[in-house]
Amino acid sequence: MRVWLLHRAVELSKTEYVGLVGLRFLQEKLCDSFMNHPGVVLGLVSYLTSLKRPPGPVSLKTAERIQLYSVEELENVEIRSLHQLVENFVLEAIFNGEITKRSDTNEIANLFLSVIYGTLVTAHLNQIAPIKIYMKRNLDLVLDGLR
Repeated sequence: MRVWLLHRAVELSKTEYVGLVGLRFLQEKLCDSFMNHPGVVLGLVSYLTSLKRPPGPVSLKTAERIQLYSVEELENVEIRSLHQLVENFVLEAIFNGEITKRSDTNEIANLFLSVIYGTLVTAHLNQIAPIKIYMKRNLDLVLDGLR
């Protein structure tokens, strides 16, 4: 997950994704990862659910980062957890008027994470394909309730 988050951080540093566009970007990338490596994504869900408490953030060492990207690409990159990324995009969506429901940003971020993880597990258990369409539909249902 650390490497996946580094890849997203580098991509996000090169783009202007904000608000719901950023959430859609994360959704798309998670679906791509799930389609290419379902065992890795499901293993992550299994790992996260087996812990008695949430794991602390573990960052990549500088040497590990440089193995994957040049120093120039890593200049303005801040690696954040998936929850932090989702919460940031939710906050931007609220400020942009894309989400009008007044609630705690953390609660809305948890709702999106629940839908994301739940969609991945449900799609696997019920062999639902294509996963991207299923994920988009589920996120759209949640967004309808937040507007």
